[in-house]
Amino acid sequence: MRQVMTRIGFSDAAAQALVDEQGMDTLDEIKLLTDDEVESLCKVIRRPGGTIPAPNVGGAPIPAPGVQVNLRAEGHLKLLAFYLRHMERVSRTVTPASITLDVIRSLRELREFELSYKVPDLDAPTINAKDWPKTMESIEEYLRSILGERKIPLAYVVRKNEGIPGGTDPSAGYSTKQDEMIARARHFTVDANGIRTTDPVFIVNREKVWDIIASITRDKDAWTYVRPAQKTRDGRAAFNNLYEHFLGPNNVDNMATSAENKLQSTVYNGEQRRWDFERYVNGHKQQHAILEGLVDHGYAGIDKRSKVRYLLEGIKTDKFDAVKTRIMSDPILRTDFDACVTLYQDYIKQTSKTKTAANTINISELKTGKRKFEKVEDRYYTKEEYAALTPDQKKELASKRTKRGHKPGDKDSKVIKKAKPNPKNVISNLKQVNRQVAQLAKQMKKAAVDDDTYSTTSSSNKDGDGKSKDGDGKSRTGSNRDNPSLTRQKKVQVTDSKK
Repeated sequence: MRQVMTRIGFSDAAAQALVDEQGMDTLDEIKLLTDDEVESLCKVIRRPGGTIPAPNVGGAPIPAPGVQVNLRAEGHLKLLAFYLRHMERVSRTVTPASITLDVIRSLRELREFELSYKVPDLDAPTINAKDWPKTMESIEEYLRSILGERKIPLAYVVRKNEGIPGGTDPSAGYSTKQDEMIARARHFTVDANGIRTTDPVFIVNREKVWDIIASITRDKDAWTYVRPAQKTRDGRAAFNNLYEHFLGPNNVDNMATSAENKLQSTVYNGEQRRWDFERYVNGHKQQHAILEGLVDHGYAGIDKRSKVRYLLEGIKTDKFDAVKTRIMSDPILRTDFDACVTLYQDYIKQTSKTKTAANTINISELKTGKRKFEKVEDRYYTKEEYAALTPDQKKELASKRTKRGHKPGDKDSKVIKKAKPNPKNVISNLKQVNRQVAQLAKQMKKAAVDDDTYSTTSSSNKDGDGKSKDGDGKSRTGSNRDNPSLTRQKKVQVTDSKK
């Protein structure tokens, strides 16, 4: 252990003080040190405190001198403690003889990354019921980006093999340190008696995986297969339930059949606004991705010639027969889907340019003049006459009939137009109305004068009893009830004088 300390930068005196005096005599003791504890340990070595006997006989005790520890050695001790913890989480043994300065420095970037790590703000994966291989893959990728307890990527919880790879499995065989942790982080331990004990860190991390999978599937049909693991909050069991149901042998066959059927039913009849060759090819590639994703789950896969065969069978237009013939006659093209797609795309671009050039007309080539279909007469046409008209004449006839208000199905070509109001007639009618109003006002005024005159005459002809008299001297009441003009006259019965 003293040699280890001197190899990472401590002096002989500091290494002896660290190992012998402070008890850092095993790698397990170093592994438990945090950064703060390393700083405190080095501070104690520099200034241990207390006193020692004076060098002179009979002299007073003097303060205990410390041992110099430079900043470089202190930093390397922190890195050594991190290295030992990392080797434990990847289930690898370490001996003092294998520790060198280059070995521990290889983990400097990983240590800095984990010290500054924050949970990323990523959108949780969504479930694609039509492509479960992609769905399960997206869940694994999401778990890879989340670090759990001891900064181990949570994807190690759902890996296929619970155990650690046996035999020769060097660190150089992994592209990243995270991949090594995912493959070798411990799920359980086995003691000398063969008793298996679940790793405490694994228990904490599988609960975190449960929370993630539950949030993704709780409102979906897949929750039915996740729910059995709710009581134990076992994220690994929840993931395996999804995998076994949706990527089991039966479901894999069903998805493979569905993808192959879509390859057979997808057709291309030429360039259209909502369905062109690019969309046709994308549809094929989507099904290729589904079939290739099923290979890891027991599907045999789709071969290269089958991809080209489905592509050619779906093209139903004979405009590209030249390209198809070229592909069928070339053994290399018949096994290269992307090359065939490129060949079709180039041919489509060339033909579209040719059509555009053929349809281009110079301004000097245009001829002006009255169009023939404008000479059509707006009248009623028999069925035979209407059939003899050109499409342009029919269009112009319909436009003329629409402008004059013709109703479809009406044989009468004449239309009764609403007469426009004449200003002179309006003025004449207004004058006539004014005259009628004036005459009516005059009659009402005259009637009011007659009523006043009658009332005055009635009051002057009253007798002593208060009864009025008429022209014959007969008395009557002051009321107008007896006025002949206001009472209903009795019919006079005319007798025959001869009788």
